[in-house]
Amino acid sequence: MPAAIKKESVSGIVNRGSIFYLSSKDIQISIEAIYSTLCRGGRMLLTLKSTKDSRWQSEQRIPTEPFRRAQIHGPQKGLEMQFFDKVRALALINRFKLLNIQHVLSNDIVTGSILSDFIITVEKEV
Repeated sequence: MPAAIKKESVSGIVNRGSIFYLSSKDIQISIEAIYSTLCRGGRMLLTLKSTKDSRWQSEQRIPTEPFRRAQIHGPQKGLEMQFFDKVRALALINRFKLLNIQHVLSNDIVTGSILSDFIITVEKEV
Protein backbone atom coordinates (compact mmCIF):
# COMPACT_ATOMS: atom_id res chain seq x y z
CA MET A 1 0.00 0.00 0.00
CA PRO A 2 1.46 3.40 -0.95
CA ALA A 3 2.39 5.83 1.81
CA ALA A 4 -0.05 8.65 2.49
CA ILE A 5 0.94 12.09 1.24
CA LYS A 6 1.69 14.41 4.12
CA LYS A 7 -0.52 17.43 4.74
CA GLU A 8 0.64 20.68 3.16
CA SER A 9 3.51 18.92 1.36
CA VAL A 10 2.66 19.51 -2.31
CA SER A 11 3.06 22.80 -4.18
CA GLY A 12 1.07 21.92 -7.30
CA ILE A 13 -1.57 19.47 -8.49
CA VAL A 14 -2.93 18.94 -12.01
CA ASN A 15 -6.26 17.16 -12.28
CA ARG A 16 -7.12 17.05 -15.95
CA GLY A 17 -9.78 14.76 -17.28
CA SER A 18 -10.44 12.49 -14.34
CA ILE A 19 -12.29 13.92 -11.33
CA PHE A 20 -15.61 14.24 -13.18
CA TYR A 21 -15.83 10.44 -13.47
CA LEU A 22 -16.35 10.19 -9.69
CA SER A 23 -19.61 10.41 -7.74
CA SER A 24 -20.58 13.79 -6.26
CA LYS A 25 -19.56 12.57 -2.80
CA ASP A 26 -16.18 11.27 -4.01
CA ILE A 27 -15.49 14.51 -5.89
CA GLN A 28 -16.01 16.47 -2.68
CA ILE A 29 -13.79 14.05 -0.73
CA SER A 30 -11.09 14.39 -3.42
CA ILE A 31 -11.19 18.19 -3.35
CA GLU A 32 -10.88 18.16 0.45
CA ALA A 33 -7.89 15.78 0.20
CA ILE A 34 -6.28 18.02 -2.41
CA TYR A 35 -6.84 21.06 -0.20
CA SER A 36 -5.19 19.40 2.80
CA THR A 37 -2.26 18.13 0.69
CA LEU A 38 -1.45 21.49 -0.90
CA CYS A 39 0.96 23.73 0.97
CA ARG A 40 -0.05 27.34 1.53
CA GLY A 41 0.36 29.13 -1.77
CA GLY A 42 0.11 25.78 -3.61
CA ARG A 43 -1.89 25.70 -6.81
CA MET A 44 -4.22 23.30 -8.57
CA LEU A 45 -5.24 23.12 -12.22
CA LEU A 46 -8.61 21.40 -12.55
CA THR A 47 -10.82 20.56 -15.51
CA LEU A 48 -14.55 19.91 -15.13
CA LYS A 49 -17.13 18.98 -17.75
CA SER A 50 -19.58 21.81 -18.42
CA THR A 51 -23.35 21.53 -18.83
CA LYS A 52 -22.76 23.19 -22.24
CA ASP A 53 -21.20 19.88 -23.36
CA SER A 54 -23.58 18.15 -25.81
CA ARG A 55 -23.34 14.92 -23.78
CA TRP A 56 -25.09 16.70 -20.89
CA GLN A 57 -28.32 16.70 -22.93
CA SER A 58 -27.87 13.57 -25.04
CA GLU A 59 -26.76 10.93 -22.55
CA GLN A 60 -28.75 8.92 -20.01
CA ARG A 61 -29.77 10.74 -16.84
CA ILE A 62 -29.10 9.15 -13.44
CA PRO A 63 -32.04 10.00 -11.15
CA THR A 64 -30.07 9.87 -7.87
CA GLU A 65 -27.47 12.39 -9.09
CA PRO A 66 -28.95 15.19 -11.21
CA PHE A 67 -25.59 16.33 -12.64
CA ARG A 68 -24.44 12.81 -13.60
CA ARG A 69 -24.94 11.16 -16.99
CA ALA A 70 -24.24 7.60 -18.18
CA GLN A 71 -22.49 7.68 -21.55
CA ILE A 72 -24.42 5.55 -24.05
CA HIS A 73 -22.65 6.67 -27.24
CA GLY A 74 -19.11 6.95 -28.56
CA PRO A 75 -15.75 5.87 -27.16
CA GLN A 76 -16.75 6.56 -23.53
CA LYS A 77 -19.81 4.30 -23.70
CA GLY A 78 -20.52 2.77 -20.30
CA LEU A 79 -18.75 5.48 -18.30
CA GLU A 80 -20.58 7.93 -16.05
CA MET A 81 -19.63 11.61 -15.89
CA GLN A 82 -20.46 14.57 -13.68
CA PHE A 83 -21.27 17.88 -15.38
CA PHE A 84 -20.97 21.33 -13.83
CA ASP A 85 -22.56 24.70 -14.40
CA LYS A 86 -20.46 27.67 -13.32
CA VAL A 87 -22.25 28.04 -9.96
CA ARG A 88 -21.64 24.38 -9.07
CA ALA A 89 -18.01 24.56 -10.23
CA LEU A 90 -17.32 27.62 -8.08
CA ALA A 91 -19.05 26.04 -5.07
CA LEU A 92 -16.78 22.99 -5.40
CA ILE A 93 -13.61 25.06 -5.09
CA ASN A 94 -14.88 27.69 -2.64
CA ARG A 95 -12.16 27.01 -0.03
CA PHE A 96 -9.49 28.04 -2.53
CA LYS A 97 -8.58 31.44 -3.93
CA LEU A 98 -9.80 31.50 -7.54
CA LEU A 99 -7.02 32.57 -9.92
CA ASN A 100 -8.70 31.84 -13.24
CA ILE A 101 -11.72 30.08 -14.72
CA GLN A 102 -12.17 29.62 -18.46
CA HIS A 103 -14.97 27.98 -20.38
CA VAL A 104 -13.67 26.13 -23.45
CA LEU A 105 -15.72 24.67 -26.30
CA SER A 106 -14.37 22.29 -28.95
CA ASN A 107 -15.70 19.81 -31.51
CA ASP A 108 -15.03 16.07 -31.28
CA ILE A 109 -14.19 15.14 -34.88
CA VAL A 110 -14.92 11.44 -34.23
CA THR A 111 -18.43 11.77 -32.74
CA GLY A 112 -19.39 15.29 -33.88
CA SER A 113 -20.16 16.20 -30.27
CA ILE A 114 -19.56 19.62 -28.78
CA LEU A 115 -17.14 19.19 -25.89
CA SER A 116 -17.19 21.78 -23.16
CA ASP A 117 -14.91 22.15 -20.15
CA PHE A 118 -14.18 24.55 -17.35
CA ILE A 119 -10.45 25.01 -16.87
CA ILE A 120 -9.87 26.30 -13.36
CA THR A 121 -6.74 27.47 -11.57
CA VAL A 122 -6.89 27.95 -7.81
CA GLU A 123 -4.50 28.59 -4.96
CA LYS A 124 -4.55 27.60 -1.32
CA GLU A 125 -4.32 30.94 0.44
CA VAL A 126 -1.25 31.79 2.47
